[in-house]
Amino acid sequence: MGNLDYSESIFNGIENPNTFMYNAMIKGFSGSQKPEKSIGFFYKMLENGVKTDKFTYPFVFKACTLLSAIEEGKQIHGRTVKSGLNSDVYVQNSLMHFYANGENLGDACKVFDTGSGLNVSSWNTMVSGYLKFDEIESARQLFDEMLERDVVSWNCMMDGYVKIGDMGHACRLFNDMPKRNVVSWSTMISGYVQNSDYKEALNLFRRMQIERVNPNRITLVSVLPAIGHIGALCQGEWVHGYIDKHNMELDCVLGSALADMYSRCGKIRDALCIYERIVHVSNCITWNAMIQGLAMHGQGIDALKAFSRMQSLGIAPDHDTFVGVLSACNHAGLVEEGLKYFSLMKEKYNVMPGIKHYGCLIDLLGRAGRFDEALDVIHNMPMDADAVIWGSLLGSCRNNHNIELGEYAAKKSMELDPKDSGFYVLLSNMYADAGRWGDVERVRKDMNKRRVKKMPGCSSVELNGVVHEFTIKGSSHHPQKEDIANMLDEIEGRLRSVGYVPQTSEVLLNMKEEEKEAALYRHSERVALAFALISTGPGTPIRIVKNLRVCEDCHWVLKLVSSLYEREILVRDQNRFHCFKNGSCSCLDYW
Repeated sequence: MGNLDYSESIFNGIENPNTFMYNAMIKGFSGSQKPEKSIGFFYKMLENGVKTDKFTYPFVFKACTLLSAIEEGKQIHGRTVKSGLNSDVYVQNSLMHFYANGENLGDACKVFDTGSGLNVSSWNTMVSGYLKFDEIESARQLFDEMLERDVVSWNCMMDGYVKIGDMGHACRLFNDMPKRNVVSWSTMISGYVQNSDYKEALNLFRRMQIERVNPNRITLVSVLPAIGHIGALCQGEWVHGYIDKHNMELDCVLGSALADMYSRCGKIRDALCIYERIVHVSNCITWNAMIQGLAMHGQGIDALKAFSRMQSLGIAPDHDTFVGVLSACNHAGLVEEGLKYFSLMKEKYNVMPGIKHYGCLIDLLGRAGRFDEALDVIHNMPMDADAVIWGSLLGSCRNNHNIELGEYAAKKSMELDPKDSGFYVLLSNMYADAGRWGDVERVRKDMNKRRVKKMPGCSSVELNGVVHEFTIKGSSHHPQKEDIANMLDEIEGRLRSVGYVPQTSEVLLNMKEEEKEAALYRHSERVALAFALISTGPGTPIRIVKNLRVCEDCHWVLKLVSSLYEREILVRDQNRFHCFKNGSCSCLDYW
């Protein structure tokens, strides 16, 4: 704004500014923080009898768009007709953009239908207009009618499909494009991430590298969440190196994405180093990510310190901040601290608790065995408890052997979400812990009757930039399947030698005891662990990502293996991180 203010002072000193001078001021302010000045110069131009031209109106309409000045824009549209400039293609394009962004798609269509000499930009503007109003079919029809398409046309149409989650059509357009630019690749990568298809997003990013298309900031911000979810640390480190090599500024957006990637890949210290680099430009979103990252790693005290530091910088917490704070208290078993912050939300920070906050509080109380208080919270909530809340209470009942309340929580959770297999598994395990095998069988039959399938466990390990995935079916298709099987046998033998006895209550299926033990040995994280042990050198840390909660038996095994093989084993499961080292876990068996 400083340069524009200076330009305005010079302009005001000119005795009889001409059309070019007025246009320069209108253009300058049209995209500034004071677009109303652009319109002011336009009216001053008219008052002084200075002739407008085709370069005047596009920027006046741009200012009207930014200000949402619909009626003003319509009046100025009338002036283009009187001046005979309404037939100019650039004026027409700016008018269409103004109407489409001002919720007047019908008027935009009228300009398009009556326009003369329209160019590819005109067609792109209308395609974008239809997409803005979610009229995907009309946009596609117009796209198909275009005689000339540039890369912007394809990107615009592809982005429309991405926004409605239709990655099939978006992918077909992407593959049919005669020419792609970095926007094309970024749009598709972002689309896959938005649809939680992280593997495909990462595959496309690798393909982008093979085709030697240089990613930009938007590409990197889009792909880093995919890298983090998959746990592809090597790829994430490549991105970090690319950022440094090209001297990209680590603003709060790119910096937060990079730090969150490191956090999700288990490198919390590296994440904190990135946060320190961007703390001077940080915002609430940045601090939320830091607090939630520390919470996932079980570092509750450090998360609360980060929260205090956030406040000292004058950054106001929001709903997500307190989800992170309460999660930190939950993962670290800080019950009294959690209760305190829940109370302070409304009293001190004027943040009304939502269902996620209540869920954290109920889980915190349930884990601590304070069931009367947890039920009081549920009954006094301003909203109905959802399946997640009842499910977390069920898990707490299982851990604390409260069968009666657990049955009630299971009933509630299954009523709200009858297809979630996790509730049936928790109930069955609770019965198995109590030796109530008839009830275990009843749960299994109920699952079959309702056609509920247990979600298959899947674990992954990244090695030299390649992500290897394993399921409960083992490694039957892996090129090193025999070596993996041999390592699994070796692990079993060494576990037995130190007194390990499998906790077969974790197996829901109705089978013989030895079959249950075999099923435990094939849990995906154990197969991934065996692969990592044969594929990396002694002392190398092992990182595993699992899509489900680590069961108690595997948790015990991972502790023993970390001691027997002298390895640090970092596991990210559905709930949190576990760092196994020297026979113990960072979660202190509290997960």
